[in-house]
Amino acid sequence: MHMAKKLLIGLIGLVAAFCIYASIQPGELKVSRETKINAPVDIVFGQVVDTRLYDAWNPWAKIDPNMKKTYEGPGAGVGAISRWDGNNQVGKGSLMISEAVPNQLVKMKLDFEKPIKNTATTDFSFRTEGNMTSVTWTFNATHGFVEKAIGVFMNMNKMMGDSFEQGLAQLKSIAEAKAAQAAAAAVATPTPGADPTLLNQPTGAPLHGTAPQPGANPSVATPPAGAPLHGTPPHPGATPTLTTPPPGANAKVVPPPGVKSSVPPTHNAPSHGAPRPAQKK
Repeated sequence: MHMAKKLLIGLIGLVAAFCIYASIQPGELKVSRETKINAPVDIVFGQVVDTRLYDAWNPWAKIDPNMKKTYEGPGAGVGAISRWDGNNQVGKGSLMISEAVPNQLVKMKLDFEKPIKNTATTDFSFRTEGNMTSVTWTFNATHGFVEKAIGVFMNMNKMMGDSFEQGLAQLKSIAEAKAAQAAAAAVATPTPGADPTLLNQPTGAPLHGTAPQPGANPSVATPPAGAPLHGTPPHPGATPTLTTPPPGANAKVVPPPGVKSSVPPTHNAPSHGAPRPAQKK
């Protein structure tokens, strides 16, 4: 009897010591993780500010595939609400977007109903760094005695931090895939007003089938390498050139206006534009 009394007193002492120790634990929990994503900030922001897209990378949504989800309010932005009801690991609660600054910040309010009633806030901040987007996920909650007691046995920062890292990795994968798709679509889509026949031409290949520019001579097309250009009027002051005439035709040199021909006329053939000599009768 005396021994049982001592054990009881000792047990009460341990419980009291534990309660005192738990009560002096920090009353606030802050968890923050960061990642860099190779995607434009607007694509990354769009995956967070839309509550329906949020579940595609939310790590807790994958813990319970049978979790019930409902949505209220707008699909994205301030006032968008997502409610969940799942197993003991994910519990029951709701999420509401309370603030949204395009491509900079998304703030959410969390209301937990099960397994423990509590409230918390979570923030996503976005920052452009060159071609990358830096995303920081921060969670803030106030702990009562129960949460403090649980924290004595569990490292909440590490446990939640690991889940944050998994979620950010999923967000990174989804955003980078969307960015790659957008880039491929931009390359495949011609610029408005551009000639579609100019797409995918080999380097150095002549462009055929294009309409002449306004005022251009339609008879001047891109000739084969080394071929003379026919039908183009000489530039003022340019030296006339001889072209190979058809068989039986007289070769004539037509100088530009105001330029005297330096080529003597062929015997018995008058120069172009010169008067014919009088014939003897």
